[in-house]
Amino acid sequence: MSVRSDQARLRLRDEMERKRLTTRDVAGILTWSQSRVQKVLAGTRKLSVDDLEALCFAMDLSLPEVVRDHGMEWCAEMTPTEHRFLLRLRELDHETRDTFLRFLEVKIENARRHASPIKEKKIPKGRALSQDTVSQKSPR
Repeated sequence: MSVRSDQARLRLRDEMERKRLTTRDVAGILTWSQSRVQKVLAGTRKLSVDDLEALCFAMDLSLPEVVRDHGMEWCAEMTPTEHRFLLRLRELDHETRDTFLRFLEVKIENARRHASPIKEKKIPKGRALSQDTVSQKSPR
């Protein structure tokens, strides 16, 4: 068995416990047998990508969230490139990392400075809304 499969199984079992789902509940959602769910989660049946995807669906999880290292679920929406970028950033020495982060802050501040602000139309208190101040909704 692979380490990643074992980690995914552990994450799925943790999520089942957190959501108070039983193998019977998950089996019912997926229209699988309870035995199949138990075997996949116990590792006596190979965890295929299709099985993993189905189990994620049943527990309302995303695939990246399940296969990330334990404790890294917060970065479930990151691309692998973004994740590698953060890992590489952590490996830099303190001075290089600070310089790099200062550079990014300059770029962010420049982007904010040049971005056009969105101005909302203010309605004076006590005035009724006229048809032109109300957003038009599409007909149903």
